[in-house]
Amino acid sequence: MTFAEKLRRSQDLYKLLEGFEAYTPPREEESLTGFKLFIDLLSQSNQNVISHQQDYRNWVNKRKETFLHGDKSIRQMIHSLRSVIISQYGANSKEKAQIDTIVNAIRYTKVSLTSQENQTPDQVKSYTLGNQSYGTYTKSFHDIVTFISGLDKYQPGNDEFKLENLNTILTNLNLLNDTVVQKYSDMQNSKRERKNLYVELKDRVKRIKSYVRSKYGTNSPEYGKIRSLPF
Repeated sequence: MTFAEKLRRSQDLYKLLEGFEAYTPPREEESLTGFKLFIDLLSQSNQNVISHQQDYRNWVNKRKETFLHGDKSIRQMIHSLRSVIISQYGANSKEKAQIDTIVNAIRYTKVSLTSQENQTPDQVKSYTLGNQSYGTYTKSFHDIVTFISGLDKYQPGNDEFKLENLNTILTNLNLLNDTVVQKYSDMQNSKRERKNLYVELKDRVKRIKSYVRSKYGTNSPEYGKIRSLPF
């Protein structure tokens, strides 16, 4: 049963309880007021998970676009920087050989293209490896920027490849990676909070059923209406 289905069940149970005469359970948590407030918490928890999932997806897609796709992607920029080095220092230069070493390392870096939203061991492992791969990509870009900063007379014709802009890009890449990790953590925390609430729901429903059975009787219409509601 999905969380949305469990929420609907709890709402159905509440409507039934509203029709029970003199429904006054001993705990405030199972009272009409207390149970209604708890149902509202369940609903908000479901919405929080959906919101965090979408937020995480959006940032994963943004990172994917930043690193891999388009004329302004990091992948494309790295190859463009290699061309800048070749044009300025020559195809047989030591500078070209040095940047090729960094670029070749990137070619063997695979990145995860999809977001990981569940907590199975394989999915968590995939998520971790994906972040490590993006981290490796970022480190390689850092290595290129460090390499370029040590070059003598590095003067690209395009402002996009000037050292100041490259350092700004590197800072933004680190922020982007950190944000994706944080969004993933926020999503997983919201799922854990939701899970805990629905564990509590199960306990509250058990208490409600026990109270209704003891107050109205095992064969009462009231107990008959709620006894088979699954949670």
